Amino acid sequence: MKKIYISADTEGLNGVTSFKQVLPEFSEEYASMRPELHNELNSLIKGLKKGGIKDIVVNDAHNTMTNIILNELPKDVTLISGKPKKVSMMYGLDKSFDGVIFFGYHAMATSEGVLAHTFNMYFKSVWLNGEKIGEAKLNGIYAATIGVPIVLATGDNIFEEEIKKSIGNIKTVQTKTAVSNTAAICKESKKLYDELEKAGKNIKKQEKFSYKLSDNYEMKVELESESMAKEVAKEVSIKADGSFLLFNSADYTEIYTTLQKISAAVTLRKSQNQQV
Repeated sequence: MKKIYISADTEGLNGVTSFKQVLPEFSEEYASMRPELHNELNSLIKGLKKGGIKDIVVNDAHNTMTNIILNELPKDVTLISGKPKKVSMMYGLDKSFDGVIFFGYHAMATSEGVLAHTFNMYFKSVWLNGEKIGEAKLNGIYAATIGVPIVLATGDNIFEEEIKKSIGNIKTVQTKTAVSNTAAICKESKKLYDELEKAGKNIKKQEKFSYKLSDNYEMKVELESESMAKEVAKEVSIKADGSFLLFNSADYTEIYTTLQKISAAVTLRKSQNQQV
């Protein structure tokens, strides 16, 4: 293996238990999260390099997607920063990569994982072809359409269980143990950094993603109200049914990007409502 893609989130980091820690508008709490983000990420990268990985690309995949500080990464690591990006958390992935790492990820909405949600905290749940689904599998299917396997994932124990069930028995590093959606038993820092470094060093090529790709994809997103669904459906040009948004396509990239459009539209409307 020579080339690795890292999709970097933050809710799955050790010590992170509040949305204030991962949202820039809460400056003091957010500032306390960023050192942990770089410590965990750089421990992983250190291990990858020890294991012989020469080409590492990190996609900042959380919220504003400007959380990672370029000069706090090793100089020969490529950073993809900012938004919007067409395929959001998976932007820049192509067939040249040997594997994907999901870093600092969280469990799906309605689960007991720390800060659990699916793409947007205002989405109640997301379904794909009748299955309730989280970000890891949504992103994993996108990787599968390209033909690149998931080789490692990090996050809390609930996320760990979810990804092994949905993607297969891949290597994981558990960063903390969920007590509730906003509480966790945290891991001793040095122990976690050592585990991340070891996992990176010993990373192995995996079989292709186990999910069987479909000829057609049906996505359903539940919002908080029928009025919100109706407004967003009109803006994004899809169908609303009560508080649900429905759309389908044979092209998974279209499914994925439509979900991003819904997320952006909901966030904008919630922001506008809060300002009134």
